Amino acid sequence: AERLVSAVSEGLVDGRVDYSGFGHRHTMIPKHIAEEIKVEREGVFDTTQTREFLGVSKNQYRLLDEAGVLAVTVSQRRRPLVDGEHSQQELEKLVQRIADTAIPFDGETVTLRKLNLRFTTDKAGLIEVYQKMATGALKPALDSVSGKLADFTFLKTQVQHILKRHRCGEGWTVQEVARITGWKEQCIAHWCDAGLIEHNLGSHSRGLSRIITPEALAAFQATHVQVSSLAKQLDT
Repeated sequence: AERLVSAVSEGLVDGRVDYSGFGHRHTMIPKHIAEEIKVEREGVFDTTQTREFLGVSKNQYRLLDEAGVLAVTVSQRRRPLVDGEHSQQELEKLVQRIADTAIPFDGETVTLRKLNLRFTTDKAGLIEVYQKMATGALKPALDSVSGKLADFTFLKTQVQHILKRHRCGEGWTVQEVARITGWKEQCIAHWCDAGLIEHNLGSHSRGLSRIITPEALAAFQATHVQVSSLAKQLDT
């Protein structure tokens, strides 16, 4: 009531002030104005309501907001007395747009609910995953889009590919080079540190990782040969 009285007094809401008796003041608001405010208040969600609508945690909400995914749902023009930030109608449109990109696929999936900083410590990479989801570059599974956004599922290999591309670009980690070549990880790391393999440094949860491009690996193989490989070839 106090907010309504103040809004009328400040000219923010249409209404009038009447006086009766010994200075009693009565604030009057037209019914249609009150009804319009009521309807708009019901259609604008605060942070808690938005999280409940999407089914996401506080941390996921903050990351989605930082990624710019929720920007289209922010109500720019709101009446006085309308709290909250996000338009329910625009939130529904956002979820529907993502659902409309859904396709059927086979393979291990992961729900949006689990795509958090426990799934990966790469915050910037996770933000990129959210952005690609919002633009349709990362598509949900067709059989998962009937509920809340947090329950949409995505192909795990595609999510991991986005995270890897963000972290490594087109290069490979030492572990991946080891799987490709059959060399020991410790040897590859030593050759990198000795300056024999050109590489870049990337960050991950445990510190720095060495990123080796296909071109750098090819240059190393064209220039150097392991003694063990040479001995095997010469049968000695």
